[in-house]
Amino acid sequence: MNKHWLMGMLSLSLLTILVGCVTTKGRNFNFAHVNSLQLGQTTKQQALEMFGEPKVEKEVTNDFNDFTLFQYIFVEINSARPQDSGARLMTLEFVDEKLNGYYYSATYEGDLGTRNLGGRKRINRQSSAHNDVIREMGQPDGKAYYTTTLQIFDEGSGEEIWIYNQDTRKEDNSTIAEKTLIGFDRDGVVDNITSSKTKVN
Repeated sequence: MNKHWLMGMLSLSLLTILVGCVTTKGRNFNFAHVNSLQLGQTTKQQALEMFGEPKVEKEVTNDFNDFTLFQYIFVEINSARPQDSGARLMTLEFVDEKLNGYYYSATYEGDLGTRNLGGRKRINRQSSAHNDVIREMGQPDGKAYYTTTLQIFDEGSGEEIWIYNQDTRKEDNSTIAEKTLIGFDRDGVVDNITSSKTKVN
C-alpha cells in the first residue's frame, strides 16, 4: 500500500462527507517515532509505548514463523479545505515479540523525510552498507527481514530489505510512482537493487 491507496481512501471518504465537515477515522499516532524503529530490537511493548494501541492486530502463521501485525490508520477529511485532508498508515510486524518488518506512508507534508531515488545509481553492490544507502537515498519507507508477510517487500530479495517510494505529479495530471527495494546480505552489504516506475493517469 502506498500514497495512491491513501489518496484513494480520502477520495472515497470525501464523497460521503457533507460540505464544511471535518471527519477523522482511526486514531492519530506519533509519526516522529518511526525512525526509532529497529529490526530485531524494538519490542511489541516498546511499539505500544511509542504509538499506542493499533487499529488492527492480526496473527499470521506460515512455514517460517508466527507473526503478529499491528496496523495503525489515521484519516482526516476536511471537505471545506480538501488540501488540509491527510492520512497516515503504518504496519508493524513482530516475530517472538521483536520487530521483524515495518512499512509506513503518509500524505501530510513533513511526515516523510527527503528521498532521492536517483541516489541508487551511486550505490555499489558488494561494498555499500546501510549508512551509504541512507546518505545517498535518505531514510527508507520501511524495512523487513527476508521472511516477512508484508507483501510490499515481495519484489525485493536479501537477508534484509529496505523500500523507498516516491510519487511525482506530471503536467498532464498523471502521477509517476517509483519504487526501489535495496537488499542486504547477512553482513549488511548491498547485494540486490530492484526498481520500478508506474504511471497512474
